[in-house]
Amino acid sequence: MFLMKAFIFWHVLFVAEAFHSISTTTRRSKELSIQQISATIHTSQRRNEQRRKRSESMMPRFGALDSQGGLEICERLSLKEGFDRWRYVQKLLDLETDITNDNQILYHVLSRYQRSPEIGDDSLASPERTRDRLALVRSVLEKADEENESILALTSDFDAEMLLELDQLLPDPCEEEEAHQSILDGIAELHGRESVKVDEKTGDPEWKARFLVAKVLLFYDFLQKGILIKK
Repeated sequence: MFLMKAFIFWHVLFVAEAFHSISTTTRRSKELSIQQISATIHTSQRRNEQRRKRSESMMPRFGALDSQGGLEICERLSLKEGFDRWRYVQKLLDLETDITNDNQILYHVLSRYQRSPEIGDDSLASPERTRDRLALVRSVLEKADEENESILALTSDFDAEMLLELDQLLPDPCEEEEAHQSILDGIAELHGRESVKVDEKTGDPEWKARFLVAKVLLFYDFLQKGILIKK
């Protein structure tokens, strides 16, 4: 009887340790994938944009930061770790997230990009800041619901004008082909390549809008850098 109990104890302990090891390995694998997706998306873009002559001193400056909303949503939705942000975008594509949260996250991701010089940390600006891209981002943020810190991209009637503006924030498929394809590859890794094909064929307007928001989040480095929480 004693030997039987000892055997059961060690068997349960072995299974528990094996499960923990698998879980840890999976998490590390996802974190590595996040870094790979982010690096691939932006490497080709930096090659093109580094050729452009521009003066940082001529870049526009912006008003005072208010990051309390960013901190609140980051804590409420547990978005501090890259793995958690990875899972959030997966749920976004699976239609499992609240659109109010999605719109707020989009707001704070674009705010991080727009306001990074004000924080004194240019590393928060990803992709690389250019005059044209800043103008497009600023245009979207000017239409935001400032009171709720939300960009109304996902709504019941799916505002076509807003979705078009969001689409313009993405790399041009012809001029920035590699960056464009890298975003699609990142979405395929998150959602599954076949699942993306099936969902695109259905033509569901909600999924198409979420697909667009997910692409913007990937391009503006939500997986790697998260949302704006600094003051």
